[in-house]
Amino acid sequence: MIADSESGHPSYTSNDDNKTDKAISKANEENNSTDNRAAIISVNETQQPQTLSWQELTDQVSCLQQWLVQCGVTKGDVVAGYLPNTAHAVIAMLATTSLGAIWTSAPPEFGIAAVCERFGQVKPKVVFACAHYQFNGKQYSMAEKNAAVLASLPCVTHVCMIDNAASLTPSSRNSRSSHTCHDWYVTLSQFAPDQIRYCVMGFNDPLYMLYSSGTTGQPKCIVHSVGGTLLNHLKEHRLHCDIHRGDRVFYYTTCGWMMWNWLVSTLASGATLVLYDGHPFYPQGDSLWQMAETLNISLFGTSAKYLEQLEARGIAPINRFQLPDLRSVCSTGSVLNPSQFDYVYRAIKPDVHLASISGGTDICGCFVLGNPLSPVYRGECQGAALGMDVAVHSRGTRAADSTEYTDSGSNTDNDSNTGSGDNTDSGDSKAVNDEGNNKRGELICRNSFPNQPLGFWHDNGEKYHHAYWQSVNGVWSHGDEVMKTRHQGFVFFGRSDATLNPGGVRIGTAEIYRIVNQLAEVIDCVAAAKKTASDEAVILFVQLAPNLPLTTDLQHTICQQLKQQASPRHVPAAIYAVSDIPRTYSGKISELAVKAVINGEEVKNTHALVNAQVLREYTVAQSPSSDH
Repeated sequence: MIADSESGHPSYTSNDDNKTDKAISKANEENNSTDNRAAIISVNETQQPQTLSWQELTDQVSCLQQWLVQCGVTKGDVVAGYLPNTAHAVIAMLATTSLGAIWTSAPPEFGIAAVCERFGQVKPKVVFACAHYQFNGKQYSMAEKNAAVLASLPCVTHVCMIDNAASLTPSSRNSRSSHTCHDWYVTLSQFAPDQIRYCVMGFNDPLYMLYSSGTTGQPKCIVHSVGGTLLNHLKEHRLHCDIHRGDRVFYYTTCGWMMWNWLVSTLASGATLVLYDGHPFYPQGDSLWQMAETLNISLFGTSAKYLEQLEARGIAPINRFQLPDLRSVCSTGSVLNPSQFDYVYRAIKPDVHLASISGGTDICGCFVLGNPLSPVYRGECQGAALGMDVAVHSRGTRAADSTEYTDSGSNTDNDSNTGSGDNTDSGDSKAVNDEGNNKRGELICRNSFPNQPLGFWHDNGEKYHHAYWQSVNGVWSHGDEVMKTRHQGFVFFGRSDATLNPGGVRIGTAEIYRIVNQLAEVIDCVAAAKKTASDEAVILFVQLAPNLPLTTDLQHTICQQLKQQASPRHVPAAIYAVSDIPRTYSGKISELAVKAVINGEEVKNTHALVNAQVLREYTVAQSPSSDH
């Protein structure tokens, strides 16, 4: 590996550029693709699994590859999926990337503007779309969305519809659209399965196009490489997550989140993908755990918010389901609070490996994740990812002086579990640096790593450098506020750009959420800083249980809990009740949008939010009075 001295971006050289062919051939060799073992199991809200064998998967990828060739798709073209989390999306991605084309995707719940902002920048040649999807027991037609999106993409030459091509309305075939519509099943039937022909690819050739949330402007199109993505995912799956051939791996995700890309790579380890399309609590609150029992899932991936909601609803899977094959529970998307560690081991399984992992779309992977060989400490992420010099950078210090990354053989990524039958270690998770002093700052990575993105689409490198390399002495700065613990683990406090700073004391928003969200009256909350004449004030918004008012007593309880469990600095200057918390399409709280609203500033891109209309409720905090 040779690192660019200017940007730190890695450049890999090899005498053999056929990386994709080698990787997939190895997977086929291990998996014996002529057998009938399950490669993909798809489940929706009907709870009726549909299984695709390795042979069936290979055959369908072959047929779709032939159709894409017929459509003129070649190396470097972009193919997009506007699809739910079903086997169709995986098949389309595999057929696309086998030709050296670039795959990008968005889920059907994304609005028209959000999809156009993304696909409009990358100009796909072919689009896969669905006629409808189901969520929380309701059917949603995609006719209007498909028509509007395709009308905005004159670059599209062919559309493959799942269900039937006739579901496209006539308006989607106007003079601006020159695409031809095809039905998925008819298309597959027109070709006979043949040997898949893989395009020769370089390590640093593009594989995926992922997108930033877009909360600060137009979403950035992040380009990920063939070799870097595959190599990193194999490391994370096989070493950090202990995934083996024949395991059944599930992660609750959509095609618009990087965890979908992470999940589908488990095919390279010979594991079976378990895909779920639908609401996590439909038709029953414990439906996903019923699925886990029925399908013998070995790794169950979810979010901290899902686990929080399970506990709030009084659901204890351990009382209803037998989960002998379950070895790992992974959580990501937000900070996993200490009490949630207790819940998992008490209410799900006492000997499971609990791994709270953290990384991002930026690297299509993790900076910290689990280690099945080491203890799990309550409230901590276990350690840094193998091969990554992850450190904590305090402002005013050089990157080289940041908290040292110690023995790479014993450090892995955030919250994980021993998997040895023991519960979490009761050791103190107080964070210290290598000299034994408290250490808190920004998460950085001081070495090059294979899955660094190639850059942003159609960017000369300036925006890419500004996003990750400029703020901390030319090393990768990820934007998370963290502390390193004496166990070589990490504690996360939230995003650095959302950190509160009343009276010069830095407070991570996750510190507030952990305490407030434990109250039975509170469904969720968000905190942001409001500028004052010489300082800033912490403003807290709470989403309460249905029909519950924000009384003076409840406000007092919230303030007392924050004061007692955290500090007087954590007590907000004002508390307001709202009907919902603004979130991005990946489910993350948009603290920056709230901060902009309460300070009377413009929210730069409301299209990035799934519920932007709720921001009107937050203008109440623009009043100079904080006596609430």
